[in-house]
Amino acid sequence: MLAKAQMKLAKALKGAVIKTKALRIVEHISERIFNKREDFVQKVSSNLIKAYYFTTFEDLNVKGINKNHCLSKHTDAHLGEN
Repeated sequence: MLAKAQMKLAKALKGAVIKTKALRIVEHISERIFNKREDFVQKVSSNLIKAYYFTTFEDLNVKGINKNHCLSKHTDAHLGEN
């Protein structure tokens, strides 16, 4: 749905009324997607907190881990780098 709206926006002529309408539609769809993703994160975090009494988070230095060749094999961040 978003891809079709973005294609319509790209094909519209500059300054045309259709372009402003298409831009509004793309913005609306993008906002809805953002809201759905945010809602999902909130629901998952709420379920985790309800399921487990004690929850901790760890802040990892991924750049430092990737510099160590033994540890870098096991991180997803290393796989994305070229």
